[in-house]
Amino acid sequence: MKELCWWFWVLSMLLAIGSNGLASQAVKPDFQKNRAEFELIRKTSIDPLLLKGEIIGINQREIVLNPLIGNEGAYHLQLVPDTKIFCNGVISQWEALRPVAPKAFFEGEALVNERGEVIVVNAFYYGEECVIEKFGYERGRQYLHLFSLTSEENIKLAITPGARLPTGESWKRDGQVVFILYNDQQEIRAVFLPD
Repeated sequence: MKELCWWFWVLSMLLAIGSNGLASQAVKPDFQKNRAEFELIRKTSIDPLLLKGEIIGINQREIVLNPLIGNEGAYHLQLVPDTKIFCNGVISQWEALRPVAPKAFFEGEALVNERGEVIVVNAFYYGEECVIEKFGYERGRQYLHLFSLTSEENIKLAITPGARLPTGESWKRDGQVVFILYNDQQEIRAVFLPD
């Protein structure tokens, strides 16, 4: 009887998911969820330095930020026990900010105090698999018209300056499957080709 109840529960959950369309819908993180708290920390700290980039390394004592624009080299910043860490809008631990896959890094911003210690890290990561429908330029910016395999919607996204893109031009063809990595403004910061 217990096993029959368990199977009934599993079946009812699958039907509920299917009827609501939840199985095909990804939940996009709310990168702005903690924005007010981050800005309050910024305003109440004494002259904090704001640094932004991809988190290319992190451990209990250090975070390494590689700037998205410019060639000034990576920032090696000291984490302290009371450094506040946010991941996709919610409080988290440093371990959550490790690279998701090779070269698929979290994007982040860090507030650094006068002693060179990180006060707070605000990091985010969201991506999805898409099919390229069209590549083009508009007002001097590159755009991709895509079909999202996650939401089954047609979307148009700007490619950020300095975005990590596949080499060459052959990937920009209609029908190419790609994995898109977003920045906090819902623009493309990286494009990966399937293995």
